[in-house]
Amino acid sequence: MGLNYLMNNNFSKLLQSFLTDYIINDCGFSKNTKTSYSTSFLLLIEFLNDKHKIKPDDITFKTLTKEIITDYLGWLEEVRSTSISTRNQRLAAIKSFYKFVQKKEPTLINTCSEILTIKVKKTPKPTISYFTEKEIKILIDHLILNFNSTVYC
Repeated sequence: MGLNYLMNNNFSKLLQSFLTDYIINDCGFSKNTKTSYSTSFLLLIEFLNDKHKIKPDDITFKTLTKEIITDYLGWLEEVRSTSISTRNQRLAAIKSFYKFVQKKEPTLINTCSEILTIKVKKTPKPTISYFTEKEIKILIDHLILNFNSTVYC
């Protein structure tokens, strides 16, 4: 079985094995994770069909270049208004699949390595809000008032 055969025909079989067996039985991921991973690939299939006119049966490892996956991640954010966090979860699902493929089909290691170099996007850190001086004074006054009115036995 040559590399061209694997790149052209083995994608759907490996994806099915990954989603139906590997992530639940071998990795012990939850059903929620399986659902999330499945959704990631359903969205990828939708993206490939809508934007690149690639039908599900025509998806191959040759089709899924680093540029296509990066374009997919951008599509998630821009067209589907996906948060950076969710975008990163979709990328994690894809990377997990490609790590699985590396173990199952060593002839695809170079192809997988390209996808595995895609970086997660940094999420903005939430700003910490502090009490104003006036708010602190109100809290202290409230504590003092309650402390003074408490009767101890």
